[in-house]
Amino acid sequence: MAYDVFISYSTDDKRIAEIVCVQLESRGISCWMATRDILPGTEWGESIINAIANCRLLLLIFSSTADTSKQVLREVEQATRNDKIIIPFRIENHEPTKSMRFFLSATQWLDAFTHSLEPHIERLVTIIQSLKNKLDGSDLQKQKPLDNVSIILHEPQQLNDSTTDAELVNLGIQICREVSKELQQNVDDEEVGKTISKSESRPGDVVKVIDILCNRIARRLIKAWGERHNCEIMLTGEDLPSMKDPSFQPKIVCCLDSLDGTQHWLRGRNLYGTALSFFRKDQDVVSSYKLRASVVMDANGRIFFADEDSGKAFECGKSTPLQVTSDYSVALLDEAHVCTVARRPNQYRVLAMHLVNGSPFQGLYTFGGNPILAALALGKYDAVFQADASFTGDIQPLWDWLPGGHIAYRANCHIFQLDGSDFDVLGTAENCINNGECNCPYVAALNYELGLAIVEWLKNTQISI
Repeated sequence: MAYDVFISYSTDDKRIAEIVCVQLESRGISCWMATRDILPGTEWGESIINAIANCRLLLLIFSSTADTSKQVLREVEQATRNDKIIIPFRIENHEPTKSMRFFLSATQWLDAFTHSLEPHIERLVTIIQSLKNKLDGSDLQKQKPLDNVSIILHEPQQLNDSTTDAELVNLGIQICREVSKELQQNVDDEEVGKTISKSESRPGDVVKVIDILCNRIARRLIKAWGERHNCEIMLTGEDLPSMKDPSFQPKIVCCLDSLDGTQHWLRGRNLYGTALSFFRKDQDVVSSYKLRASVVMDANGRIFFADEDSGKAFECGKSTPLQVTSDYSVALLDEAHVCTVARRPNQYRVLAMHLVNGSPFQGLYTFGGNPILAALALGKYDAVFQADASFTGDIQPLWDWLPGGHIAYRANCHIFQLDGSDFDVLGTAENCINNGECNCPYVAALNYELGLAIVEWLKNTQISI
């Protein structure tokens, strides 16, 4: 019989292994444990070898006793020989011996020795379910980008408030980390090949590739949100049933939540941010609300979005808006703060909000729509965050919004094209206006040192494709 997970553990860690096993199996992940599943009279070693061969992955309950257990080491070695995925679930802050490290040197460790065990098990469940999808051949990365698709929400059910968002938290973290990886791994992807090649690239190619990646990321979010809300979300090339508006062809699902606790709403936008109406399954009509926002998820699983019509920012699942105005987009600053972008006459204003006490911070004028960077204001300093938060640096406000989509910076600052081209130092609005090439969304003005770091990242990304 095939199993999803072979659980390897030392005798001293049996209780924790059993807890993990129960939690995994309660989520539909089948497990194999030697003390439970080896039948009386069966040869022990043969049973272990067969179980590892027939499992999808090996979960190592790692501790100091497991590290010195010869039986555990043999099981890890056997899994390596069978090319099995190994997940070390470290329940103790202990460094592995050289023997164990030999087999686990290229493995991503999952630390579970801080705080309570429950949130770490939730994260483990998410990882294993994701790996199951990949091993089943349903890995969403392999699917082609959507093309003029519609989205159908079937049988919406009441949101279960007792469930957690831990799986979505880790999905969001995983997505952030994998964006740059996908740029490198999808060399053979037909769509990416059409967009950018090794021999030649044009300004904005990186942006187009990211559009494609956002499409793939959306597929993951669609699946995750469907599981979270007990809703089945299907993608189809056909029109929505009874839909009279042929323009309602969303290519990306931004968010699925329950604003009033009873009705589920589907928010969509196309690849380039064009506002699309919401669809309510129960009324079978397109509502008048519209969305032009990115949707972000913080480390605690909270989802934030901006509603264009109301001019308010919302946290998913709550009908009360945040105390910051936002009718354009939202961006995540850190685990405790969310930033929103609100339109003003001839300019956009970024507002930061502390999620703990609900107090807004001083705003920063900036431009919207840049797919790589967001200028965010927090406390006494300003910082620029790259999309995956890997580059940060101080900047001096204030940005100006100028006619024609041009931007100027009031400090001694460089403007960089996203393909790595370095424009001249700009100090006045006139210089920027006269430079016809400085046009959004392919241009970002920022601190010089930070700019060099981001440009280097972009160059490396393009070279690796």
